[in-house]
Amino acid sequence: MCDRKTPLKLKSKIYRTVVRPVALYGAEFWPTTLKHEQTLHTVEMRMLPWTHRITRLGRVRKEDVRSMFGVAPIAAKMQEARLSWYGHVLRNEDSSVAKTAMNTTVGKDVDREGDPKPDLFELNEGSTTEYLSNLWKQHWEPRMKEYLRRKEHRSKLSGKDRKQKEPTPPSVVGCLLGMFRWEFLSATALKLTSDILQFANPFFLHQLIGFVSSPNSPLWKGLSYAILMFAVSETLRLSCSARREKTIGEIVNLMAIDVDRFQRITAQIQQFWSCPFQILMGLTYLFITLGYSAAPGVVIMIVFLPTNILGSISVKKWQVRQMKLKDERIKMIHEVLNGIKAIVSNNRLKNYFVADELDPGVVERDHKNDASCLMIAAAKDAIEFENFSAAWDSSDSNSTTLQDINLSAARGALIAVVGKVGCGKSSLLSALLGEMGKLHGRIGVRGKVAYVPQLPWIQNMTVRDNILFGKPFDKRRYNQVLNACALKPDLKILPSGDMTEIGEK
Repeated sequence: MCDRKTPLKLKSKIYRTVVRPVALYGAEFWPTTLKHEQTLHTVEMRMLPWTHRITRLGRVRKEDVRSMFGVAPIAAKMQEARLSWYGHVLRNEDSSVAKTAMNTTVGKDVDREGDPKPDLFELNEGSTTEYLSNLWKQHWEPRMKEYLRRKEHRSKLSGKDRKQKEPTPPSVVGCLLGMFRWEFLSATALKLTSDILQFANPFFLHQLIGFVSSPNSPLWKGLSYAILMFAVSETLRLSCSARREKTIGEIVNLMAIDVDRFQRITAQIQQFWSCPFQILMGLTYLFITLGYSAAPGVVIMIVFLPTNILGSISVKKWQVRQMKLKDERIKMIHEVLNGIKAIVSNNRLKNYFVADELDPGVVERDHKNDASCLMIAAAKDAIEFENFSAAWDSSDSNSTTLQDINLSAARGALIAVVGKVGCGKSSLLSALLGEMGKLHGRIGVRGKVAYVPQLPWIQNMTVRDNILFGKPFDKRRYNQVLNACALKPDLKILPSGDMTEIGEK
């Protein structure tokens, strides 16, 4: 670069592409200060004239030297380099406050081992699923046992005694009220206080007008009314602005709709008594303020009250019919319910909770190979069917699906069950899992059973997300899975390939 015969453009290009990038690259990784920037600036301003054979620098301005080589001040470039690397400029000597704030913020989100802390806080114990599930069992299981006992007692009766009324299933609403009775009572007290305060502002306004109208009223009474009006007004305004409507999540099945209706009705359950209470207080205040002049409005309201009642009964009947039609529509097109009423949800949840459950005693299992299951422990086979007959509905003996099955599977054997469609292959596996009602015979299993159903769980996500199922994306592993399952020809048919959204919705 010191040769006079070397063109200036070549020297400038070498400096811009080799020398200067090395200095800026070091500035990205080394902790530089303002003193370092001034030193590099001085070195650059001595190097550039020397490579161009300019001996008397005083006669040439620094800006002219930079324009010859087409470079900007190195200090500005160093700041840009740090900006692109760190996202901001921090100097060791004049940015200690900013660095401290940054380190404090990052330190709060990272623990001592360098792992990021979770974004969400832990729930309090009263809001956890484990606590609420145990609380539900404490209130629901005694009611359910009593219901099953009365139901079993009725099934043993005969003749006229059997015609007595069937036992009523336990109430979901009653169980919820038992679980949250104290919360309900505290909410009732707060709602009562809120309803009373709704009439506090007009009451104090009426008292303030009376104070202004009376010249003999003491001053402290007017000031008290004014201060109380301001306080009540601010309280009501803040409480209204603090209300938040709960957002409803994505509903994926009918059970989610029913539970969601219970969640939504809890916010309005106080209105059953609050609305009549507010009407009574409003009428009382009207009579106090207007006297007998408020009577015509009350009479009109009473006259039209039967019409409202009849209209509400008619609307309720039509709504019940509408809900039944919607239920039929849902069964045909597998859509979610959008307009179910809370009482219908209550009935559905009760029917779900009192439905027949699987009998774990259908299959004799020996997980620990102890002497508790002598019949299974004495056998050498891992699976054993002995004169086993089963049906999906154990109460109907005429609908037998499996009849007098005798089967044994030795340990370590690989067995394939082959047959035509509908011959009972899936039913045989379901019986092995204990999902069918046993009519007679027995099933013995030694060890544990792993079962992969033929119905996949399709989530409302893309094809790729369903394949990954929450695991990180590994392109090589992902392509291996696609090739092994021969899915690439199928993905070509889809409009967006593996990014096509699938699922019930």
